[in-house]
Amino acid sequence: MNETILSLSDWLLTFVHVFFIAFLLSGWAFRRLRTVHAAALAITLVSWFFLGAFFGWGYCFLTDWHWEIRAERGLAMPNSFIKFLIDSSLGTDLAPDTTDALAVGGLLLAVLAAVVVRILDRKRRRRIVLADDS
Repeated sequence: MNETILSLSDWLLTFVHVFFIAFLLSGWAFRRLRTVHAAALAITLVSWFFLGAFFGWGYCFLTDWHWEIRAERGLAMPNSFIKFLIDSSLGTDLAPDTTDALAVGGLLLAVLAAVVVRILDRKRRRRIVLADDS
């Protein structure tokens, strides 16, 4: 494949990946995006744990596609996009276990935040309904 196309695809997938991670971590905070955020969390959990049972725990199809393009460009990659992102952004070489823990911790916090805001939304809606019935 043409190096220009590979380079653009690499850049695009990096952007999409970073945007998706940022959305996973913060999408719960935007009331109008909470349903989309829940779907994004579900897709991630299915990829990490269901597909992960077959391809390796924490499997991410987006990382897989991205690494295929980078391999065609002759670029060696770690197992984790999070490790790649942190190391390349900060000029570090974090242990893979550390970056895995950060990824899992971030996802767990995002799931917890999403559940909490859903519960609070339901309580708020109930209060509004009860107030309307008065």
